[in-house]
Amino acid sequence: RAADDAVIYIGPSGQLDPVPIDGTLFYLSNGNIWMVRGSSTNKQLITTSGDVDGRVLDVTPDGRSLLFTRTSTDSEIAFNSLWLLADTSAGAEPIALRPENVLFASWVPGQENTISYSTGEITANAPGWQAYNDLWIARLDPASGELFNAREFIPRSSGWLYSWWGTGFSWAPTGDQLAWVRADSIGTVNMSSGDLLPLLRYPVFSTRQPWSWRASVSWSEDASLLLTTIHGQPIGSEPAETSPAFHVAVSAADGGFSADIIRNAGIWSVPRYSPVRADGTVLI
Repeated sequence: RAADDAVIYIGPSGQLDPVPIDGTLFYLSNGNIWMVRGSSTNKQLITTSGDVDGRVLDVTPDGRSLLFTRTSTDSEIAFNSLWLLADTSAGAEPIALRPENVLFASWVPGQENTISYSTGEITANAPGWQAYNDLWIARLDPASGELFNAREFIPRSSGWLYSWWGTGFSWAPTGDQLAWVRADSIGTVNMSSGDLLPLLRYPVFSTRQPWSWRASVSWSEDASLLLTTIHGQPIGSEPAETSPAFHVAVSAADGGFSADIIRNAGIWSVPRYSPVRADGTVLI
């Protein structure tokens, strides 16, 4: 019998081979948090409210407990609120925590059930908030969400360039050092006094939009080095604040040295240290 002309298949199948996952991944999609554990095919929906705003999504090292923020139900009082999922593997319901108008929050490494967070207030002007540039540290009861011994570690401040956007923070893996990021500088916090100590300074980047660029910070495993992206000097006749140059840089946490290690990596390069490998090497 003669063969019949037919189109059997055109294009990709739409199916991807499973990818092993060593540990647990969390990601945000359409206002909800998903968890992937063991394999890329093992996806689990963690929240169903559809109102997770993505400003905070921080998990404990064991992947058990999750901090995140949700859009506030009363937009005249707060733009968001902080929530806790105490056990991501048990189908537990999220618990509302006390803080509202949260711009940053994370677990404090090495201190059980201890969180840090920074806040602000609602404004009528874009982007809709005014940062306090503060930092609070508190212990929490994972069963009730109640906070204990909350203390203002870094007091409110403003008046510097783009202070309304807020100060970013990053804890060292050891939990005994803290980095901060502003529009024109990166540094560490004196853990005794709460003073901010600059390590790297660079020109402010003017976005000409109601948002302010902030670099990311990655700590080395032993907390001796900080890896980041800095805004570079002009490469032509353009003003410093519109320079297109962004370089990956490294700095000793004690300020002993700093260096650009990858030039012109780009504004969203976001360099990260990998975990220490079996042979003792570390990748970025």
